[in-house]
Amino acid sequence: MKKGLLLCAVMCLVILLSQQFALADIYLKQKQRTEAFSMMGQEQPAQEVETESWISDSAMWTQTGDKGILIKEDGSMIMLDHLGKTYTEMNMNYEKMAEASGEKMDAEEMAGLKQLMGKMMDIKISVEPTGEKKQINGYHCQKYIQTMEMGMGTNTSVIWATTDINVDADVYAKFSASILANQPGMEQSLDKIVHEMKKIKGVQVLNESTMNMMGQEMKSSVALLEFKEGKAPSNVFSIPKGYTKKAFGD
Repeated sequence: MKKGLLLCAVMCLVILLSQQFALADIYLKQKQRTEAFSMMGQEQPAQEVETESWISDSAMWTQTGDKGILIKEDGSMIMLDHLGKTYTEMNMNYEKMAEASGEKMDAEEMAGLKQLMGKMMDIKISVEPTGEKKQINGYHCQKYIQTMEMGMGTNTSVIWATTDINVDADVYAKFSASILANQPGMEQSLDKIVHEMKKIKGVQVLNESTMNMMGQEMKSSVALLEFKEGKAPSNVFSIPKGYTKKAFGD
């Protein structure tokens, strides 16, 4: 199986779990910065981008430049190329990813994949409220330390969240849990994960993360630029008309 396929799904899970957004259609504009890092023999330069997102209780849409991602609560993910007017579908359930990749696996190979992904999906999250407070971009914020341990490595985040924005934390917990529930072996971990995530009160204003994965360190940050509640555009969670489907990896 393509390494990038598995890495993409795992990274999407990390992003979802790292960003505690409570919602009831919510629009977010953020600045995301990733420091330069090396992964799988490839050097990735530092990057800073602005993203726009709409999140509902059943889907999430994110746009960065001419690229977009749709994630549904059933674990399906659609990657959009607005420049080429194409889209690629995959599923964040690793067994379905294996089927969609077109690579034939015998029973021994599938058993090995299940063992590998079982270790990767053995996610443990702990959140520590520090009691420290400060103002960021006009918001009264509190500091939290979130540690996420996975088979591939550990992600530690310093999170500043505000309750100045009044939102329903239970809705986000439902959405994130429904995605994780599609991962085989995750059922027993869900309650603990959601319990920890709900310790973060309000909306994240700044998230500074350090991820140690596969022997490499990757630092990133996400800063809130704009936040509003409202009804998402009716077509935002669907594939635009006229787009052509592409196979993953083409």
